Amino acid sequence: MYPHRIRLRGPWELKTAAHAPRRVSFPATWVDVDLPEFVGPVAFERRFGYPGRIDAHERVWLVGEGVAGPAEIVFQGEPLGVALGRFAFEVTSRLRERNLLKVALDIVAGQTQLWDDIALEVRATAYLDAVTQEGRLIRGRIAGTCEGPLDVYVLAAGRTCGYCQSKADEAFAIECENAVGPLRVELINAATVWDVIELPMVS
Repeated sequence: MYPHRIRLRGPWELKTAAHAPRRVSFPATWVDVDLPEFVGPVAFERRFGYPGRIDAHERVWLVGEGVAGPAEIVFQGEPLGVALGRFAFEVTSRLRERNLLKVALDIVAGQTQLWDDIALEVRATAYLDAVTQEGRLIRGRIAGTCEGPLDVYVLAAGRTCGYCQSKADEAFAIECENAVGPLRVELINAATVWDVIELPMVS
């Protein structure tokens, strides 16, 4: 079942212009780093190996949540973008036997937050995007690529309450029956779950 997450918790190497490099393992805050008087630019670097076998229908994404920032995300020495809060960058073609990730940001006075989680995610080439619930209606889109049709199921309490068939790069809308409680939306290709979205309970 996708996505498969590989958390990059540590050790990270912290570099500043004023201190010797030090190791940091996440989850951590700036308080845990124990540089209470420091403000200014810092860089966290994490080295890791190739994440196992990647099949033709799979892609690898670099994702982050709860990122203080703005933070510059650099992979293999090349900037991917600037992140604040959440980010997701597809990095399949950039992966090597040995890989280097850098997160660069400015520490400000009183800061505690660094990030909640940074990880690699192995996803199928097609995945759910922008899924929302409006009463009994579930809307969303299948992002990415896939040659054939895909099945979208909506489940409530483990039972199917809505279904449609759609294609990659298309929007979908599903009218659900007995959509009580939190809902689970599954994207299926040939009996394999390609993606899952959990929707919170709507009052």
